[in-house]
Amino acid sequence: MAFIFKYLNQKIPILNMLVYLFSFLSIFLSVCSYSQNNTNCTETINKKLEVKEFIQKYEKIKENNSDFMSVFNFLENESKIAFKNKDTLLSYVIAKQKIIEGQVGAVGLTFIDILSIGINYPEKYRQLERLQDSAFIEKSRALIGIKINMELAFQMRKMIKRDQINKVLQYVIKDKIDSLGLESINDDSLNEILLGQIFEQYGYPGLNLVGYESNSVILIFTHMSIPFQIKYIHLVMEAKKNKQFNSETNSLIDRILYRSGKKTLYNTTWSNLSPVETNKEKRNELLKMLNLDIEKRIGSINKCKYKNN
Repeated sequence: MAFIFKYLNQKIPILNMLVYLFSFLSIFLSVCSYSQNNTNCTETINKKLEVKEFIQKYEKIKENNSDFMSVFNFLENESKIAFKNKDTLLSYVIAKQKIIEGQVGAVGLTFIDILSIGINYPEKYRQLERLQDSAFIEKSRALIGIKINMELAFQMRKMIKRDQINKVLQYVIKDKIDSLGLESINDDSLNEILLGQIFEQYGYPGLNLVGYESNSVILIFTHMSIPFQIKYIHLVMEAKKNKQFNSETNSLIDRILYRSGKKTLYNTTWSNLSPVETNKEKRNELLKMLNLDIEKRIGSINKCKYKNN
């Protein structure tokens, strides 16, 4: 018994020291936890305040501007600010509002939305996609006198998402830029096969066929090969003439000509890289190369004065 008491008496100081050390660590960890939670709490409050401020500004814009473009430009600008500030919560709120305001085309979830929401919070991004899909169906069904081919429309939505995702990821995942670039090339190759089949069967899939997804086709078309673009640009221009989409096309034509090693026609950004052809006969030759006729060309060429000889 005496031996046990003597043994415990020798060990108690050590036990006491361990108890004190454990208590100190517990207090330290509690303080750290409180500090971290307090910081997160402050950040959450600040983000909620920013969302509240956005909603107030948005409501004011809606009161003063009834036109779509004013609201659209406001939302796009706010989206850029939220992205710059790395405010994912606000980015999500703005993206959701853009869908409610009518941006139901798949490309309506923009480059910025993918970077700010899709990469960090994929489930939130999928929620936005589901919301947008539902809004697209509802708005398409409301088109007067037009019966949308929903199967084809959703094929186009899938194609535009395939077109965009790896191109976007290359901006943030630098160590995989080569593999992502290769995947992007493969995506474009698959899209080219599918779009070629669609063009052959339907012509340009415009407003009367895929509704609000008609503008997405132009973005996909921009990333196709030169032979493909030369072959089918006449279908694009025919659809433009029939008001089947509302994207600008002069830049697209100049881009094709520049990439083909030719002079440009319409004095666009691409004309900074390849000069404008000013000879009328040579301009006609370029248009004939694209299966277009200068007299039937959509849009005016008066901005670019050309010579008759």
